[in-house]
Formats: sequence, C-alpha cells, structure tokens
Amino acid sequence: MSSRTTILFLGATGYIGGSLLDRIIKHPSYSDWDVTLYVRSAEKAKKLDELNLGYKIVTGTPSDLEAAAAVNKIVINCASSDDLPTTEAILKGAKSFYETTGKPATLIHTSGSGCVVDNALGQFASEDVYDDLDTERLNDLPATQWHRHVDIPIIEAATAGYVKSYLVAPGFIYGLATGKFVEAGLVNPVSTVLLGVAMGALAAGQGVLVGSQKNIWHCAEIHEVIDVYLIIFINVLEGKEIPNGREGYYFVENGPIVTLEICKKAVEALFDMKKIKSAEFREYTKEELFAAADTPLVYLGSNSRIRSSKIRQLGWKPSRTPDAYLLGIREEIKVMYTTDLSKGFPSHRVD
Repeated sequence: MSSRTTILFLGATGYIGGSLLDRIIKHPSYSDWDVTLYVRSAEKAKKLDELNLGYKIVTGTPSDLEAAAAVNKIVINCASSDDLPTTEAILKGAKSFYETTGKPATLIHTSGSGCVVDNALGQFASEDVYDDLDTERLNDLPATQWHRHVDIPIIEAATAGYVKSYLVAPGFIYGLATGKFVEAGLVNPVSTVLLGVAMGALAAGQGVLVGSQKNIWHCAEIHEVIDVYLIIFINVLEGKEIPNGREGYYFVENGPIVTLEICKKAVEALFDMKKIKSAEFREYTKEELFAAADTPLVYLGSNSRIRSSKIRQLGWKPSRTPDAYLLGIREEIKVMYTTDLSKGFPSHRVD
C-alpha cells in the first residue's frame, strides 16, 4: 500500500465533480497525491486521459470500482446521489481497505437536501427548517426520502467502523461551472435545476409551474459549494477530527428562494430570446406530474428548508446570495444554448 495519499474520484464529467476536480488539480499539494478517476464512459475516459493532468483512470464494472476503492484511502463521489449499486461497490472496496490496512477509508459523498423534501406540489411555503446540527432528526428520516436509500448504507458502514463518511447535501446549486473540464467540453456548465425549468418551458412553448410554485428551497453558488468539499477534504488530509458518520451530514446553502422567482426569470429570458411563444404560465396537469414522478420536476414543487450550521463552524463563509441566483439566470440560459444543452435534459448519472 502506497505511503502517498491515494484518492479515488467519481463524477469527473459532472457539474459538481468537474468543478471540484478542477480545484483539486490546482491545489499546491496535488503532486503529492495519487488521484484515480473512475469513469464509466470509455469515450469520456479517453478525453480525460488526453488532457494529461496527472491522474490515472479506471473504467469498467462495479467489480472494477470495488477493486479501485479497496486500494484508495479517500473516495470522493460526485456522481449520482441515488445510484445504490455504485455506492455498494464503493463500500465493499472500503471494507477491504480497512481489512488490509486496519484503518477506515474516507468517503466524501454527494447527497442533497432532497432528503428533507415534502410533497407541497407548489401549493405552500413551509417554515420547517432542518438544521444539520440536529443529528437525531436527520438520522430519523425514512429511507423513502430522496437520497436516503443511499445515505443510510453509508452511515451504517461508518457506524460499523470501516468508513469515515461525510455527506455533502446542497440545496439548489446555481451559477456557471468553470475550469479545464468545462473548457474541454466534458462538463455541463449549467445547473440541473435551471435546465429542468427551461426544458419544461421549451416543451410547452410557455412557462409551466408546479402548482402555484409557492414552495421554498435554499441555494448556493457552484464555486462556493466546491469550497465546502475542499474544507472537508483538507480537514481529512490534515487528520483533523470533524463530524462524520451519523453526525456527518453537511447541508450547503446561503439563503432561501421561492421557486416561482426562478421560473419567472428563466421564462422571461427564453421569451426574450424567442425560444418560446409566450411568457405566460400554466400549471402542470396531474397527468404530467404523475409521469414525472421521481424526476427533478417533483423537486421543483417541494419545500426543502435547510440550515448549514456545521460547515460554517469549520470556516465556510459564502458571499453569494439568492439575488445572485436570479441575476445570473439569463446568462445561464444563454450558455445552455451555446453549449447545445437545449436539445435535451442531461442524465443525473455521470459517465
């Protein structure tokens, strides 16, 4: 086993993952780390390799992922928050790492504040805020809540002692991703939420709402979200004991936003660009909502009220507010078209 810090990274071609990996390779200590990327797409693996940025690449099956996790001290998963087979492969590998070294592996996993959503369907704004310092309340969330079917096995592995887990759970993330992987055309630079709003409007030729869109989410800007990962990552590297396992949920937000305001700005931009016929709104029908079960559309109509106390205690100081979200929507919509994302909604699965 290498004495160097070994890191396995998943999600290099995603909005979050590509942004985080860009920051990691720019870190002054990067040359001291052995970084391996797990990439499902052979085509994207080839493009990542051609960038010649000092990392190794592994492709293949869940068994290959398990083998890679078994020889890496730190695993950073920025791929799908809801892919249980991938998580199971990581945890099996982490257990092997523990059995070989006698030391728990570290897993920094991307979850999301979807774990606390309600079923408002846009009809009301909730005042019920989940603070990430309320460990018992978060761990009592049922497996039927979004992401929890993956989060729970991770926490159980941490309780068993072979993993130290850190669950990064952002609300709505906004802003344009930047960096080498965006420049190489490997990363979608536009936030998933905004893409979902835009795709709905484009399909209908006008604005479309989930109910009255009165519901509230909390939000954070992409680069400030990446700061959270780096704070946790550096604390782990320095051997500092920070909350993990059952205490390891880290919400990420810098203020609430009524989702109707996002929809208004997006539709206004699309109409001004002559991409839709009307700036008026209609509500999604019950049939449309039923067909969209377990998709981001349902997210858009729910409340997800969170408070990110824990990461602030570790020094996170975000400056971008929900106003910045609204001010940047027009530019994100423009980029959506210049990068040809308007042709279809991207998969949550990162290849």
